[in-house]
Amino acid sequence: MMMQKHLQQIRLKGTMAVLLAVGSVSAFPAWALATPVEAATVQLTIGNASAETNSAFTIPVTATPTNGEIASYNMQIDFDPKAFQIHAITSKYGSSDLTTCSENTEGCFQASFDNENGWIRVIWIDPSTGSTDPHPIKGKQVLFDISGTTKASTGNKTFAIDTKSTENFSFTDGHFIDKEPQQLKPEAQIIENSFNVSDPPSNSGTGTAPTIDVKVYIDGKLQEKSATAITTTINGRVTTSITVDNDKVIQQLEHNTVKTLMLPFRDNTSQVVVGELNGKLVKAMEGKDASVQIQTDRATYTLPAAQIRIDNISHEIGSNVSLEDIKIRVKIADGSAKQSDELKLLAQTEQFNNVTSPVDFEVEATFGDKQVQVHQFNNYVERSLALPDGVDPTKMTTGIVLHNDGTVTHVPTRIHKEDNKYYADIKSLTNSTYSVIWNPKTFTDVTSHWSRTDVSDLASRLIVQGTSKDAFSPDRAITRAEFTTILLRALGLYSPKEAQAVSFSDVTSSDWFEPQVTTAVSYKLVSGYEDGTFQPNGLITRAEAMKMLEQALALVQLDVIKDAQAINALLAAFTDQDEIQPWARQAIAASVSQGIAEGADNKLSPNANITRAQTAAMVRRLLIKAHLIND
Repeated sequence: MMMQKHLQQIRLKGTMAVLLAVGSVSAFPAWALATPVEAATVQLTIGNASAETNSAFTIPVTATPTNGEIASYNMQIDFDPKAFQIHAITSKYGSSDLTTCSENTEGCFQASFDNENGWIRVIWIDPSTGSTDPHPIKGKQVLFDISGTTKASTGNKTFAIDTKSTENFSFTDGHFIDKEPQQLKPEAQIIENSFNVSDPPSNSGTGTAPTIDVKVYIDGKLQEKSATAITTTINGRVTTSITVDNDKVIQQLEHNTVKTLMLPFRDNTSQVVVGELNGKLVKAMEGKDASVQIQTDRATYTLPAAQIRIDNISHEIGSNVSLEDIKIRVKIADGSAKQSDELKLLAQTEQFNNVTSPVDFEVEATFGDKQVQVHQFNNYVERSLALPDGVDPTKMTTGIVLHNDGTVTHVPTRIHKEDNKYYADIKSLTNSTYSVIWNPKTFTDVTSHWSRTDVSDLASRLIVQGTSKDAFSPDRAITRAEFTTILLRALGLYSPKEAQAVSFSDVTSSDWFEPQVTTAVSYKLVSGYEDGTFQPNGLITRAEAMKMLEQALALVQLDVIKDAQAINALLAAFTDQDEIQPWARQAIAASVSQGIAEGADNKLSPNANITRAQTAAMVRRLLIKAHLIND
């Protein structure tokens, strides 16, 4: 890897060496300390904030390249340790997993901090810089969040940066001059944070930030005095942090069969709501197969404790750390102004209507200066977005996920009504930022076709596309790459489950379908042929399609028929069942038993090429059967 190659050529000094010594980063390219060029500049913004003493805060740090692109950055942020206690530096762009980040399009991120001496060190690089497919930061981007608590020291505080030291503050440009990367020259005046820390109101009588009791429900039963909340204004955003009385709830778990721990906080003035539990409570809930549910006016997040995978977090943080000392934060937040603006612009371009504003969902674990993002789940996790009052229920199409590059894609969504209000239930295998759109689509050549409902529904959900603006070509055969792409879109899968190297001889990094094939392989939805090929442009048979659908059944937790006698009895109803090859019999039986494949004229036609219309029908039936979309 380029990142590793650069590291073999240099030795870092000063505070960079300190960062390496504490194990926060194992690699950083020499060109990160390149000579600055006058032409390229970058502006750094550390958001303004105000908070009372002994209260939680989160501050975003944003960079904007004003002339050039950011291929790496390195900075030290200094603070008064008497004023702040830092808890976490949360990457908003870049992966912290050094074993896989070189394959991540957002690059590699590492951070460390020292609360005794008052400094934060952060490094990010795009390892693909200089390759044929680099991924530099090209526009305004939130780099990371600084989270912590204020101390008793009041007054105007700052998070300062020594901009004159390239060792403490440097950015490199994504463009090369004479095959050498160039360092961005920071603007003369960086927009630094102005943080006002004040005493709480005198009538609080405690000398600490005022807290309020929050209602806690266990399986619908109110638990008195089991959680408190602190509300502060951070960077212009009203933030409420709810802290659960972990020991009190654990006692309830020990003596009762508990399924849901619900924290409702219906205060429409809070733009960010964070529920905080410790690892010990999460482990106890996991043993009860219980979920934590955070409710706000705009959204509800229902997270099974098992999906947090507290044992993995404990292993990553350190097995010597007690579970009760690990904090788990479940956050629901309004999307950023940038995300809202990008969504509005995209809606105009793509001609769909926004139904809701973006809402962001995050889960993180922290202990001291160690932080673990819980981003991926083993099973689908549900979030419900409240739809505006008075909205027409027929004008709600699907939930979408907002990606960092400004694009949006489908996520499985059902609409339900409760107490005369509509909600969009979005299910996903990852955390991200979501919204709901209305996007009616139809094609002239399916108006009278048997597949009209299936095609129009999936097209409206951004799952299938036409062969032209007005045509779908329903009876045209489909390729293996196209079928794979449609299945992934339907399931809401857009990135690999884990680092996955695709070794098919006919799939290269320059192919449009390579990301889809890589993702499908990581979720075990597809496999290649014995000769090492994937044959992406080859037509896919109905049997091959149902083999992939069988793999998807396991992902959406639908039963797969495995008993040989039952399989033979089911397939005996079709006159061409002898044409089914042994490898496909279980898969086809699974699709038939779940109502995904129906056949025609008592035939399954396993060796016939599947058409675009048949693909839409089968994929939509899968989503309906799995309760991922409405019928």
